[in-house]
Amino acid sequence: MRLILKRTYFKDATTGILYMEDKDNPVWYTIERPWLGNEVKKSCIPEGNYRVVPHNGTDFKDVWTIKDVPGRSAILFHVGNWVDNSTGCILPGLTSCYMRNPKSQLLEKAVSNSSQAIIQMKKEIGYPSDFELTIKS
Repeated sequence: MRLILKRTYFKDATTGILYMEDKDNPVWYTIERPWLGNEVKKSCIPEGNYRVVPHNGTDFKDVWTIKDVPGRSAILFHVGNWVDNSTGCILPGLTSCYMRNPKSQLLEKAVSNSSQAIIQMKKEIGYPSDFELTIKS
């Protein structure tokens, strides 16, 4: 199974649409760190093709990790709403929106219903299955 992440880059965030190849639905929206040259913990990861496998760590359980990211490790798909909920990971949601971030008190690019998006992904992909991920703009 292959998922496609089509990104749009902004100065403060990277947003995306995530979908299963050759399927119209479901579609998830994503939020990531802005592109900052693949800088560890500050940038989204480079575009390309990746293998994604189940992950069960101490902070994030029953999610996925993206393997073989050049110069990076511990890149996950996990729950979160705003860029500052990530150190380079991909945060899926059911909608792309602006929400008031409790840390900054500002309206910021975000995804909503991230927990529900992870639940849907698990059902559609068949967690704990691996999948392929293509990231492009």
